[in-house]
Amino acid sequence: MRTPTFAALAGAFVLALAGCGSDSAPLSGSIRIDGPREAAPLTKAIARRFTAAHSGVRITVGASGTARGFAELCHDATELSDALAPAGGASGDPCRSEGSAPAQLPVAHDAIVLLVAPQIPVRCLTTRQLRQIWHRNSEVHSRWGEVDDLNPPFQGEMTAWGPGTDTEQFHFFNEAINGRWNSYRDYNNVLHKLENLVPGVLGTPGNLGYTEYAMYREHADEVRAIAVDSGHGCVAPTPATIAAGRYQPLTRELSLYASAHALRRRVVAEFLRYYLDHVQEVAPSAGFVAPTDGQLDASRTRLTRLLDAAAPQGR
Repeated sequence: MRTPTFAALAGAFVLALAGCGSDSAPLSGSIRIDGPREAAPLTKAIARRFTAAHSGVRITVGASGTARGFAELCHDATELSDALAPAGGASGDPCRSEGSAPAQLPVAHDAIVLLVAPQIPVRCLTTRQLRQIWHRNSEVHSRWGEVDDLNPPFQGEMTAWGPGTDTEQFHFFNEAINGRWNSYRDYNNVLHKLENLVPGVLGTPGNLGYTEYAMYREHADEVRAIAVDSGHGCVAPTPATIAAGRYQPLTRELSLYASAHALRRRVVAEFLRYYLDHVQEVAPSAGFVAPTDGQLDASRTRLTRLLDAAAPQGR
């Protein structure tokens, strides 16, 4: 039996050190992310923090929309894609035609909020009443009193406002309330520029509009949110009710989708870990509702399994 030489032992020791130190080497590389405009502020905020801590990493966050974001992900033009879907749901398999389903990682919550001027006495609307107001075949024309079973009764004038038909809020709201995105009233698209919604609601008391949670939080001291009764009592859009999925059917879940190829890259894996480590802190300032501790633990467990299955290696 030959005794290993000192040189051989030293060489093996160096190789062992090199293998152990690979995960601690400085991160480098690029990550491309795309998705809906509404999701971009949170991902951009976390990406800025991550690149500040890792100067060798470059992250670009696009906002070309959910469909375009998934198309780019499915063709490996991006590594990650943001997406918003109904709470507890998923966007399906956006890469079905490509034969490779991306992995979904829930990270935060969003919601669509109904807004009125503070002096409007109506505090809650049922989903049936909302459908009566916004559906194409509605008999509600111009007054609150035309809404069935309104409590308290109110006879003021009403104009229903909404974002343009090219926005994701518009599509989500109409699918959630009307069952189909194209069953809306003509006056639903009065407002084409989302930033004008709050002045529009406040300018003529009686106006009713809807917008993303971030804009509501930004103007919460000026407008009032309408609670929604989906069959289990009136629920206001608060961080607690949105995170718990109780504000229905207008709560949305923000997820990151990653291809199997991307999960094998160390820089992507570290960014996703960093995202989950900081999302509770960053989400509120970006206009989103942070996940609960339990939801965050579930996402961390899911990420670990995804990375183990992908066997990440290299960058």
